[in-house]
Amino acid sequence: MHLAIHGDWQEKARREVVDIFGNQNPHLEGIAKLKIMTMIINETLRLYGPTSVLQRTGTREIQLGKLLLPANIDILPLNIGLHRDPHFWGNDVHHFKPERFAEGIAKATNYTAAAFFPFGLGPRSCVGMTFAMIETKIALSMILQRYTITLSPAYVHSPILILTFQPQNGIQSEKLENGIQDSVMEMIKKREDKVVSGEADSFGNDFLGLLVNAYHDLDDKNRVSLED
Repeated sequence: MHLAIHGDWQEKARREVVDIFGNQNPHLEGIAKLKIMTMIINETLRLYGPTSVLQRTGTREIQLGKLLLPANIDILPLNIGLHRDPHFWGNDVHHFKPERFAEGIAKATNYTAAAFFPFGLGPRSCVGMTFAMIETKIALSMILQRYTITLSPAYVHSPILILTFQPQNGIQSEKLENGIQDSVMEMIKKREDKVVSGEADSFGNDFLGLLVNAYHDLDDKNRVSLED
């Protein structure tokens, strides 16, 4: 949505993707160089993180400022509130401004870890955080290589929380949704053909290869379906 509204950032991200990958599939070496895309993703996570609250249980009595929290109570840090707190982010806190993260998360938050934690904080933060970021960069790179993102005239901004934040009406573009599916299935088929023909003995060790491998039994030489 934000890339559709802010076409200047969409073009910056597309130029970065083309400069790094050309028309080739994204790879891990290039993923690490996507600075502009990282800024865009972080700003999106600030405004619309995967979840609005975290849950922790205090195992001992804790003094929090003037507040005394007894042991064994549930504590719900409201990360969406901290992500939109003008004290940390300024009076333009509700505006989409990826440049906040131009010098990294630490500088953006003035070295205040509790100001930005879309995947949690501390030793119990999300174990899939790195995977999720890589997956997002791969998907967004492939979209920007192939499409220009625009808002549907019927679009209504209505994010809802169903375990995670998501658009209530999904992707409002059948063409885009089908195009993404076709592109992914085409890449999968090429790898399957190489394995079935004996040209390769695996689907690869990158993200796509591991994903395809999870759905395959090589002895049966089955194929991944769109439903998978």
